[in-house]
Amino acid sequence: MGYAIENRTIADIRRDIRDAIKALLKGEQVEGGRLFEVFLHYGTAIDAGDADNLPLVWMIPQSYTPEVIGGHKAQHNIPFEFVCVTYNSDDPEAGKDAAEDLASAVYDILMRDRSLGGRVADVIPGTIDPAFEFGGNPATFAAAVNFSYPILRRE
Repeated sequence: MGYAIENRTIADIRRDIRDAIKALLKGEQVEGGRLFEVFLHYGTAIDAGDADNLPLVWMIPQSYTPEVIGGHKAQHNIPFEFVCVTYNSDDPEAGKDAAEDLASAVYDILMRDRSLGGRVADVIPGTIDPAFEFGGNPATFAAAVNFSYPILRRE
């Protein structure tokens, strides 16, 4: 693992990275954790309009282009976006702050282990998006953080 040259399939590598990220986030869902009482969702479809399912961290796989580096190897920077959705019908500013705070918590959690348990060379933080109204509901807000997880693979 780590920066050793991978021989596994892309599907296996991506699943391994996804599962390790989910484990880190789930580890914070305990009482006293930074994601206590926060729902986690992986995938591309969600009904974020249901306030009973919020706050929410929505982990979305992103597309990328491998970089062929010669010697039958390619660098894969496997990206994920983490959309953090909150609800506050009483105070829009507090709802926006809550979404940005949740995105900041996800950022801090994922940056604690820069090698993702030895699975990648170095977790690469990407864009950090401030909160905005989400899903056409003026009481629902979303902020996001993006990360790439680089691996070197024999092609």
